[in-house]
Amino acid sequence: MTTIVSKHFGHDFYESILRVEGLHEAKRLDLFVKDSFPSFSREFIKQKIEKKEITIISRFVPSNFKRQRASGKVYFGDHVSVKIFRDTQEEVFWKGKRIPEVEKIEILYEDSHLVVISKPPFMTTHPTGRHLFYCATVWVERQLGHFVHSVHRLDRETSGVLLLAKGPEAANFYTRCFLEGKIKKEYFFIGKVKGQSLPFLEAIFPQEFSCYLPLGSPFLGRKRVIVTASFFQNQVFKNAQTYFKILEKKEDFIFGLASPLTGRQHQIRVHAKELGFPLLGDKLYLKDYETFQRFQDKKATEEDYREMLLPRQALHAYSLEFPLRENPLKRHKVIAPIDPILLKIKEK
Repeated sequence: MTTIVSKHFGHDFYESILRVEGLHEAKRLDLFVKDSFPSFSREFIKQKIEKKEITIISRFVPSNFKRQRASGKVYFGDHVSVKIFRDTQEEVFWKGKRIPEVEKIEILYEDSHLVVISKPPFMTTHPTGRHLFYCATVWVERQLGHFVHSVHRLDRETSGVLLLAKGPEAANFYTRCFLEGKIKKEYFFIGKVKGQSLPFLEAIFPQEFSCYLPLGSPFLGRKRVIVTASFFQNQVFKNAQTYFKILEKKEDFIFGLASPLTGRQHQIRVHAKELGFPLLGDKLYLKDYETFQRFQDKKATEEDYREMLLPRQALHAYSLEFPLRENPLKRHKVIAPIDPILLKIKEK
């Protein structure tokens, strides 16, 4: 990875200044940039160089680099500016209509070490891939005026409590707290009963139960986003435990709370699917990968929309209980109001 000297986020403009280290000595400019932005294609990077949105800006630039090319070399100590302008890539559509972004985000708690927000759905935790602007860290940094660290993450469509650290020491402290199970997480969810009657589920599951199925992704390429469950733990499938509490069963839906005791990717979503009530609106696990891909490619069918019912997965980080950095023996709990779109399903 390259070293980021500085970065600046505006509402619709991002600039990152990269420093060339020894390992990148005499590397092509386009290949150097791709190391920092692996999701960018070589062709896309070349176009940005042509438009002067990627430039070598340090005083060490040789005179023959005045017209910079993708094949030009970078050298130790060079600084490279990468400018990215916001376009329509991050916009979300449901049945052809754009879903507006939430402008005002609630800060649930703040002290000198951290800030806790209520993340809206469709906002990423931090910049990644093609999602660079509608991000929790970017929003908080604009509000506070300084850098923040993400110490855990919520899926893009998942709303709710998100903790962000204000400095590296606080980030290390809360990262350890998550790893050591010192932070209690509770999620509200809506599961959809598929091919099973509620009496059948009631006969199987009590009001409270746990799932211990190991989780992992055995796929490569585009399908690596899929997480599956196994009965056996190995190098691919890691230990995972989720505690479920059923609040209400109504028609084809199950409303409940889930507490992940481990932090595996898509843990609640996959465990819910394996137990017979995949989450409502979950494009990846409610049906199949092909359905998920149709939504990604904006080619969803009317049947897909009827199956999902919601533009987002019905998962909300309801509460987070954590120790305070200045006094680890003292704990604080925050609760994020449930997204109204989820409450409408419950009220029907």
